[in-house]
Amino acid sequence: QTKTSRCFSCRTNNIDLKVTLVGEDGREVTTPDYLDNRHDNFRIGRTDTFTVSGLASVGALQCVLLTAEDSDAWRFDWVQVKSTSHPDYVKFNNHDRVWMSSDTGEGSASLRLCQDPCNEHLPISEDYWDLEDVDYDVDTGVLHMSPPTVVGEQHIDNREGTISQSTSFSVRRTVTESRKYSHKAGVKVKAGTPFQSHKMPDIKMEGKDNSTIEIKDHEGDSVEVSYEFTYGNELTTRNTLAANYNCVAAPGAIVTCKAVLLKGRIDVPYTQYWHHRNSACVRESSGVYEQVAAVKLLLEIDQQ
Repeated sequence: QTKTSRCFSCRTNNIDLKVTLVGEDGREVTTPDYLDNRHDNFRIGRTDTFTVSGLASVGALQCVLLTAEDSDAWRFDWVQVKSTSHPDYVKFNNHDRVWMSSDTGEGSASLRLCQDPCNEHLPISEDYWDLEDVDYDVDTGVLHMSPPTVVGEQHIDNREGTISQSTSFSVRRTVTESRKYSHKAGVKVKAGTPFQSHKMPDIKMEGKDNSTIEIKDHEGDSVEVSYEFTYGNELTTRNTLAANYNCVAAPGAIVTCKAVLLKGRIDVPYTQYWHHRNSACVRESSGVYEQVAAVKLLLEIDQQ
């Protein structure tokens, strides 16, 4: 049912209205045709009833999305919906007295109304929401190490020597690193939404001999480095690693010194907490944070 507002210009002759029903788990279904009951609809102050058959169930109704595909502007007081599986009307009020029209100079071509007002401003976008915090589940994160890449090498043949021989060499490599958030559950975030993120997990080598490679959680760190993201896009940065090495061969030995670059990728589950700018609403969005990064330059020594 729809209730047209009581004002002379609130009525419409051509609005071509479609309705999308949104359930509590995000399921959606849209009326295949414009609302029409073969009567003179959308008159001043009138309540019109429309019956639509064959729509899939969306469960408990949470929101409706009204779409106007014609330009004769219309204003309404409320829309209410019931179904065979949910026989009680669910009412959605047009509190802001929004006009509907495909001509955006006259009104809004689409309008989302929800039982919970915060859901009217979904998916998450920069218009209404700010990222408040991010939790990373480092314990269930997965680390994928790439095969080492040789980026520098020195060879010393000291089989005939009576004293040690040595040579120094320097290595410098610039690596492209990437970071990305991929949505899996919870509220959706509109592609292109900008946000800042910091204290993301990364890959660290631990121990005196750098024998342990693990995912590092920076939650308790005092130093914060923020990155500017746009949702749905991969953030790439350039990281330069440099090192100086001394390769030594004892008398009678053949030694090969190799500088190797270690790179890896981590996949860490995350939960983002988005705060509505004009209310106390908080919505959660979760998925997988993926980072591809250089870990370290190391020296490998092969002696014969």
